[in-house]
Amino acid sequence: MADKTVFHKLSYGLYIIASRRSGASPALNGQVANTLFQVSAAPEQVAVALNKENLTYQLVKESGVFSASILREDAPMALIGHFGFQSGRDCDKFATVEHHVARATGAPIVLPGTVGWVEVEVSGELDAVTHGLFIGRVLDTGTTSGGAPMTYAYYHEVKRGKSPPRAPITQIEEPAGASRPAGGGRQYRCSVCGYVHDPAREGRTFEDLPEGWTCPVCGSPRSVFEPEP
Repeated sequence: MADKTVFHKLSYGLYIIASRRSGASPALNGQVANTLFQVSAAPEQVAVALNKENLTYQLVKESGVFSASILREDAPMALIGHFGFQSGRDCDKFATVEHHVARATGAPIVLPGTVGWVEVEVSGELDAVTHGLFIGRVLDTGTTSGGAPMTYAYYHEVKRGKSPPRAPITQIEEPAGASRPAGGGRQYRCSVCGYVHDPAREGRTFEDLPEGWTCPVCGSPRSVFEPEP
């Protein structure tokens, strides 16, 4: 394949896909996903692609329902990191996040940093090898705030975010030196989520960060950061 960067020209949004389960803890879980799209208007149906290794995929498959909370452009990176770079098998993601439970499905809906949501009942699944493509009927919708919905391009280019390894996005390696700052210190990248500490943007060098500082996206310690070439 000659130029994989063409995949980054495709249009995507950014969403928190969530579902529920019975008889286990945590009962709710969600993840960040970019592949959600409307497939028909009458009836209103949407589809979402989820990695089969993710807990959210298992919950959607078992319960047959999910919600999609539409992230806003100014959604904090910590919220994206909370749902995108840690597993619900290790923590209760909804324990500290403001949310309400959808009326028809019982799936959780994220309130902060979002512009709206849809509540979906699954009608079928297509096998996409590493991912499952769930198609479902929209049961209910709502808005949470004003503002522009975040696109994957905005997340990648403006917020300088990175896709998790299991995302259905072709991973593009940046050329050496591509992220070198114009001056004022060296950049360091989180090896877990890809967040880059840029002294020109942050106002202080990586070495000047206080003891106990953690990645603002995924919460990893300073020790996982590596200097950019």
